[in-house]
Amino acid sequence: MDFAPHVNMKIGEDTSNFWVTAAAAGTIIEKSTCHVKIDHGNGWITEYWHLDNLQVAFGAAVYRNQRLGVIADSKYQKVCTGNEFPGPHLHFVMRPKMKETIFSGWIINYNVVTNKTTFTKAGQTLGSYVPILNVPNLQIVLRDPITWDVVYKGSVDAYRYERWPFQLSEPTKFTVTATATTSGLSPVVVLLDANGNEISRASGALTSTQPAGNYFVSDPA
Repeated sequence: MDFAPHVNMKIGEDTSNFWVTAAAAGTIIEKSTCHVKIDHGNGWITEYWHLDNLQVAFGAAVYRNQRLGVIADSKYQKVCTGNEFPGPHLHFVMRPKMKETIFSGWIINYNVVTNKTTFTKAGQTLGSYVPILNVPNLQIVLRDPITWDVVYKGSVDAYRYERWPFQLSEPTKFTVTATATTSGLSPVVVLLDANGNEISRASGALTSTQPAGNYFVSDPA
């Protein structure tokens, strides 16, 4: 699928602020001067073509909505192999499939008879050359119970929190530390009670003493 910041994109227009961001957290498994490919796990891969000013390195971990690069202005030549029309745009690929896949809440539909792609969300269907407002919903993901003195790896960003439950059998003093593996994040550790009410928070590392009971640790970016 091809995306652009607005209709009637012009060859050579200033695209230096038209940022392309990662669709989900993952690892950069392929990179050239004009494209990147991200492995998101569980068989899902996304590709981003016709880029410039790339911000990520091969093998780097990225978070959802992290800047990858800008749409190339295509002023002097074609961008990437296969770009027959050099007008600025993002060529986006999602594997193993795109048809009937939910992308940021939008169901991707393709009609083989008309060769048309449409997007459906909340009863609304949009076609080509129509702006699609993409405001991710806040996700709160419940992870498996944690065990002390173990390192866990999670995925958070401005729109996704993770809650890690744990249980204390007696009054205990403990420390929870969060370290960002990608640039641009400042981890904040939040301690919650069994009902999800905040007890305390700290940047990077949180030390607390709590009575026996059930708790959660959350790590918003």
